[in-house]
Amino acid sequence: MKPRRLIFALSLLPLSFTPALAEEIGRATIDGREVVIDSNGTWSYADGAAAAGQQAPACAGNVLESKKVGVSFCLAAPWKLDSAPAGAMEIQAHHPESDIYFGLIPERTQMPAEALRRAIIYNAAQATNTQEKDIPVAAESKETFNGKEWNYIQYDVDFSGAKFTFANYYVTLGDRGVVQAVFWCSPAYFEQNKDAMKAMMTGFSLAQK
Repeated sequence: MKPRRLIFALSLLPLSFTPALAEEIGRATIDGREVVIDSNGTWSYADGAAAAGQQAPACAGNVLESKKVGVSFCLAAPWKLDSAPAGAMEIQAHHPESDIYFGLIPERTQMPAEALRRAIIYNAAQATNTQEKDIPVAAESKETFNGKEWNYIQYDVDFSGAKFTFANYYVTLGDRGVVQAVFWCSPAYFEQNKDAMKAMMTGFSLAQK
C-alpha cells in the first residue's frame, strides 16, 4: 500500500493543555533575516526584534489556499506537492528527505471540535478494521499558530502490518467549516520529523469572518 494513499479511508469523515516555556525547534532565513521557530508555534527574529502581531514569516515557497474553506499555508522546499490528492484531501504533499506525508482536509461542515475528534478516531478504526478503543492515542494538546488555537491529536494505526503514526491538527471555524492538517510517517521516524511538522504549521493562516 502506497503511503500517499494510506489516508484515503481515514479522510472519509471528517486534555487540557498548559503551554510550557517555548523551546527553539528550528531556524530559517527569510528575506535575509534569521527567524527562530519556537515549540509553541510562535516565532521571532534571531536578532531580538519583535514579530509584529505574531504573523507567519514571509513564505519562502508557495502559498497554497483552499478553495473550500478560508485557510492558506506556505509550502516550501524540500516539501513537494502531489498532483493527485487522495480521498477527501484537497491538497497533499510529501517531504522526500524525511519520508513524511501531509494532507489538508477542509470541509464545509459545521461541527464542534469534540465531534471532529471522534470522527478522526472512528475513521482510523474503520480503515484498519478495528474498534475505536483499539486506536492508541499517544498525545493530545492545544497549540497556537499565528493567533489561532488548533487542537492536536497523535495516534498510531496498523494497516495490515504497515504501521504509521499520525499527527492531526484540527480546528473548527463555526458555520464556515472545519480544517484538518494531517501528517503521517513511520513510527520510527516520527520524533525526528516533528520539527518539519511544526515549521509547516507556523505558515498556516485562517481567514477572519
